[in-house]
Order: sequence, then structure tokens, then C-alpha cells
Amino acid sequence: MALQEISLVGLSGVFAIAAPPFLRFRERMSRNASPKTYTKKDVMRFTAFNIFINSLAYFGFMLIFLSILRKPNVVFSLPLYLVSAFFLLAAGITFYGSGVYMTSVIIDTLTPKEVRKNPKLRKQLLATHLFHGPISHIIIFSGFIISGVLLTILDLSTGPTLDSLPKLILVSGAILGFFMGYAQITNGTAPYQTITGLFCVVALFILDKFENWKFTSSPLGAYLIGFFITFLLLNIYYIAFQWKWKNLWGRAGYREYN
Repeated sequence: MALQEISLVGLSGVFAIAAPPFLRFRERMSRNASPKTYTKKDVMRFTAFNIFINSLAYFGFMLIFLSILRKPNVVFSLPLYLVSAFFLLAAGITFYGSGVYMTSVIIDTLTPKEVRKNPKLRKQLLATHLFHGPISHIIIFSGFIISGVLLTILDLSTGPTLDSLPKLILVSGAILGFFMGYAQITNGTAPYQTITGLFCVVALFILDKFENWKFTSSPLGAYLIGFFITFLLLNIYYIAFQWKWKNLWGRAGYREYN
């Protein structure tokens, strides 16, 4: 198995292992509204957990990016340079979004209820809410999706690397799509990420018609097929049958019980 395939399978494995305990940890934080119960250890644990997950994802993306650059006989043209630049920009902004998320969650969690009622702090609390909710979640999750799509475009543009569809890669993508889709349901931003996913699928479909690509000839292409199947089906089902269309922007970033 090549570096690219190992990175993709590893990315799904790490997310599948790390996501459930992190979601449980965040649920306990959301239910516990008393700042007095939090310690420095709790803050450091939350920060370390976030840095660990996002660093591994970023590291995996960089390994895949380098594996594409190391393909034999790859000649970079202006379009490929632009796609590479956009990928690095998207990946950097995504990692930046994680920092915004960590900071805003800690501030939001440790702000006492009596302070929230102070009208002088209304704009400050509103900004914290926005950074914790829609802004950081959209930057992180939509950023990961867009970064993956840009890598796929880069991989397909530099030549096929597979002769058949590897089931392990397809299943790995489906696993990541399921857990990442469920994460959008729990954090209240499923519609935003679903729109991003649908937009990327349409863009890839249009590019495929113009470039005559074969997605199953690329590990990333096969991975995205599995990812989008579970990610979009799960979120579209939730939006259609479970979502409460009330104050979408204000609820973003918060679970139903808040």
C-alpha cells in the first residue's frame, strides 16, 4: 500500500477512534453550565484533544500532497500551481479555524450566567457565540472538505495511480463521511456543511465531464466517493426529517439541548 493510501486509511482510523470520546467530552462541557467546576486540567485536556486531532488531519493532508508531488513525470503547469496554492491556503485556514474554535469555546464555557445578562457585554458575548458557532465550524469542516476536493483535483490532474477500485479506500472514505456527518448533526451546522458537500460534488462532476477523469483511478477519488455517499446521505436525511428550522444561525455550534 502506497503512502497516499496509508494516509487515507489512517485519517479515517484516527477520526473514528478520536471523534466519539471528543463528542462525549464536549457534551459534558455543554451540559455543565457552572464555570466553577472547570480546572486548568480540563482546559488543557480540551485544547490538547483539539490540537491532536487537527494536527493529525493536517499532517495526513500534507503527506498526501507530497505523495502527489513525488509522482514520476509530473509536469506542473499554471493550473496545477494554482490548485496547489489554493489547497495550501484552504488547509491553513482550516487549521486557523480550529484555533478560533478552541478559544471561543473556552471563553463561552467559562462565562458565568450572571455575566451573560450584563447588557454592556452583549456585543462581546455575541462575537464569542458567532466564533464558537457558525464561523469556526464552517471554517473547520467546510475547510476540510474543500481541502480534500482540491487534493483530489490535483491527484487526478497528474495521472492515474490505480487500475481498480480498492474497497478498503472506499470503505475508509465512507467511515470518515459517517463520523464527520454525525459531527455536523451534533454541532448544529449540518445545513452549512451539506451545502459545501453538494457544491463540491457538482463542481467535481462538471470538471469530470470536461477533463474526462476516472475517479476510481485515484485513491483520493475513490475515497471521496465513499465519503460523500455517507456524509451527504446522513445529513440530508437529518435535515429532511429531524432538523428544526428555527434560528439556524443562532443555534449553530450548539446541540439541541442547549
